[in-house]
Amino acid sequence: MDNKDQSQSVTSKLTSLRLEMKKESYDYYIIPHTDPHGSEYLPSHWEQIAWLSGFTGSAGTLVVGLEDAYLWVDSRYFLQAENQLAESSIQLMRIGLEESILVKDFIGQKCADGATVAICALLNQSAFSSPVILSEDLIDRIWSERPSLPLTPIQLFETVYSGEDTKSKLERVRDKMILQGQTTLLLYKLDQIAWLLNIRGEDIPQNPVVICFLLLKLESANLYIEEKKLDEQTRNYFEGLNIQIHPYKEIDPNLVIQSYDKASPVETFKAIKNETEINGFRNAMKSDGVAMVRFLIWLEKNVEGENITELGVADKLRELRSKDPLNRGESFTTIAGYGSNGAIVHYSATLESNTTLQPEGFLLVDSGGQYLNGTTDLTRTISLGALTDQMRRDYTAVLRGTINLAKAQFPTGTRGTQLDVLARLAIWQEGTNYLHGTGHGVGHYLNVHEGPQSIRMNENPVTLRPGMITSDEPGIYRAGSHGIRIENLLLVEERDKIKYGVFYGFETLTLCPIDTKPILVSKMQAEELLYLNDYHKMVYEKLSPLLDEEESQWLKEATKPIA
Repeated sequence: MDNKDQSQSVTSKLTSLRLEMKKESYDYYIIPHTDPHGSEYLPSHWEQIAWLSGFTGSAGTLVVGLEDAYLWVDSRYFLQAENQLAESSIQLMRIGLEESILVKDFIGQKCADGATVAICALLNQSAFSSPVILSEDLIDRIWSERPSLPLTPIQLFETVYSGEDTKSKLERVRDKMILQGQTTLLLYKLDQIAWLLNIRGEDIPQNPVVICFLLLKLESANLYIEEKKLDEQTRNYFEGLNIQIHPYKEIDPNLVIQSYDKASPVETFKAIKNETEINGFRNAMKSDGVAMVRFLIWLEKNVEGENITELGVADKLRELRSKDPLNRGESFTTIAGYGSNGAIVHYSATLESNTTLQPEGFLLVDSGGQYLNGTTDLTRTISLGALTDQMRRDYTAVLRGTINLAKAQFPTGTRGTQLDVLARLAIWQEGTNYLHGTGHGVGHYLNVHEGPQSIRMNENPVTLRPGMITSDEPGIYRAGSHGIRIENLLLVEERDKIKYGVFYGFETLTLCPIDTKPILVSKMQAEELLYLNDYHKMVYEKLSPLLDEEESQWLKEATKPIA
């Protein structure tokens, strides 16, 4: 569809929406990029902004008035949104610029001027408050060919992988509810429900979850779900847990709204992995490490003559990971950014931007896999040939940041915010910074991004506890030149009990060689070099038995100690 056709389509849809708004006496209607579950990735049923406006980015808020319309996006999507809205009447609002107004402030001004503003009740996770009206879904009235909610079957997640049966999990959560004086608990976040009920699915791209709501009571529960997703086995399973099945659309929106932004005990229980899950992660890292070694060998052999593209890198990684029988696809869309594309933090190659690799500069590859025994997420920045001194300085600073966080030892009660400086200090010394977080939680064959813990500059009161898994991913991004990020996953573990209390540290789970060619050894501290050499020794010892002779020899060379 060309821009002119797109504009006509958008105009027609906006006209239809405005007719529905007039029926309800609404002056403005808010359409956030979300679903009722706060999902990071959306099923097509909830891609309302893309359908209505033509903007296909993964974040944004559309506000439609009776005579005007506005789309708010952050800096990742300025160029994309400008192009996709070019022929429409929708005004682009760029978040973060000095002259920009925030969505909430815009809505507040309109309400103060007497306008009637509404939002679909089930999508009000940004917590627009009165006088904003909580409405039914107006888009549903006009989207005649709206994709149905996914009907893929539920998969029961075996205890051999989960390490704890559902009855035990339910008992733990109900005990917490009693302590907190709760008689009911509505779970709307899909990864929490999947963890608690030991179920998985294919409803959300790259997140193995099931679209549903769970209303948990002290003796029973109600599961709101598309009933076609159930078979006799899963019906019997839920019956045995005293869980009654109800149609998905029968959920009370008021219950959902009251649950938004409220802490759930399931989030913390899910974040602290048990021994079965931890061992599963370790094994998944071996599988993922083998795939990564084979990818790095393939890249080294073919970068000069095979016209490898960024999209080709993603395809190769997907192919290599899929060879493991426990692999269930990617954990997120691969970021493969060559040269200046690597400086775009959330870059995703398209047919238009897809760049061919050259035997020079850096390739940044951020990728991961979903395995029945764990979820992986790692980033490597790979030198393909000649590098500038600035590139080497930046690479060394990022590597130092990754290492210094990984080798931290810290007392009980430490928050991720207190450790964040360890990853940034060497980068700050280069006179630069990165604006994304340093670490996020990772689910066990669940969402690659999970809470409640994090490591970032912004304050998060959640303390790091043994069993939590977090990423460690500092970076440097030079617009128009290069991007560098090195990421491993870390497991919080207990270390020492001394007179000052219990201390924790990290076990590095990720098994993949780190490119040593760009390192300026003179900039590294002795302890940092020791850590890197020990890490590489571990990578070789754990992966080489799983490789053939040629691959093992390549890995031996890639992990040899540096002085």
